[in-house]
Amino acid sequence: MIAYLLALLASPDDAIDRMTQYMANVKTLSVDLRFESAGGQYVGIGKLIFEQPSSQRYTMKLGASDYLFIANPKGQIEIEHRRRRYREFPPDARLTSPAGLLSDTPAIAFPLPLIVGDVYSILPTNTRFAHGGEREGPNGLEDRLSATYDTMMGRQTMILFIDKVGRLTRYELQGEKREDGFLSMTITNYAKNVPVSASNFRLEYPLGYVPDGLTPHEIPLQPGDKIALEEFLSSESGKKARLPAGSKGVLAILFGANCEPSRRLIQAAQEVKADLASAGLEVALIAASSQAKSSSGFPQFRVASGDPFEVFLSPGTPLTFSIDPDGIVRQVWFGFDPAGLAQLKKEWAESVKIDGKALAEERARYQGIIKPNQD
Repeated sequence: MIAYLLALLASPDDAIDRMTQYMANVKTLSVDLRFESAGGQYVGIGKLIFEQPSSQRYTMKLGASDYLFIANPKGQIEIEHRRRRYREFPPDARLTSPAGLLSDTPAIAFPLPLIVGDVYSILPTNTRFAHGGEREGPNGLEDRLSATYDTMMGRQTMILFIDKVGRLTRYELQGEKREDGFLSMTITNYAKNVPVSASNFRLEYPLGYVPDGLTPHEIPLQPGDKIALEEFLSSESGKKARLPAGSKGVLAILFGANCEPSRRLIQAAQEVKADLASAGLEVALIAASSQAKSSSGFPQFRVASGDPFEVFLSPGTPLTFSIDPDGIVRQVWFGFDPAGLAQLKKEWAESVKIDGKALAEERARYQGIIKPNQD
């Protein structure tokens, strides 16, 4: 009992310091990863191999799909799937979890504490870990640490288990409520400072990637793109889509099934529906899968053919974009921000002042500059 009370009184910084010191002495590191979702459901395995400070490679296998994550020396995290580069996250987006890269991809997260080494650097300012006692792990006693903070996706709690050597053995992320999402990552088979072939760390660009940016067909939806929604959307009844007539524009929301940020965004759109309409924006929902449904009363559509995530090249849901009457994309937002719709309405008023044809031509010129690499 006394030992238990002493464990509760222990400083979380003791465990953090052990981990920081352990990672500071790492020149090369190889670990195995196991991913689980809510209820302990197995979703995949991964392997992290990195060499400091030159390169880091993080691979995972989910179902039949392989994903490669590369953290380059500039701190950007790049995602490759089937030899295509999908997205780059700048350093200030490290807390972003690329949930649902494709429609059949379970929620996943980077092993951020291992990649960064300093766990406080990946938390919002002034957020601190609390010590939650100890547990018996596979290699002896482990400290349990937890920190709760707010993100654009809602409130999250990060839980770490660190052994007495300073090795992170388990990493959990969960939403405010259990249904908001849960992911755990078990880390085993540490191999520290072992000789590793240089070929393991050669960062070759995937096919279709050029250093100046993504190739045109891989660039996510951007202002200036032209989309005739009616051509590839159909209504829930299977008939050809008929988007709101007489409006100055359409605010389209790509939403997912059991996606809490999507639910919150749609709810927020309901609350400001009149304000959006006064600005000439009518809301239309696009289902990311056959399971995605909403009782909001907004018109709902689905992609008639193909994968919605491929069509919009979106890393997940929700994806929000506004389109003017000529089918030109004016704004693109990803995720949910409580103040986002008010900002979107304000920026919509400014964006429609720009000539749509000129915007589309500028976008086309930009796409023409970047040529895809050939096999």
